[in-house]
Amino acid sequence: MLGLGLAPPAVSYQVAPYLASGQLQTVLTHSEPPPIPIHVLHREGRYASAKVRSFVDLISEKLRREARWL
Repeated sequence: MLGLGLAPPAVSYQVAPYLASGQLQTVLTHSEPPPIPIHVLHREGRYASAKVRSFVDLISEKLRREARWL
């Protein structure tokens, strides 16, 4: 039978499209753990890698813009 069942929590970005389309619904929200902050540590200055800096800039912007990832 389709449309029934529960699954353990998943990473929000993996299920966000399905939640937005209504294919999935969140239940037991009162039992969810608090969000975990994301930290990016990298070397700055003379030894910094341009590729790493580009990635940090990209992912920081995306995380700030996409509240569903948080």
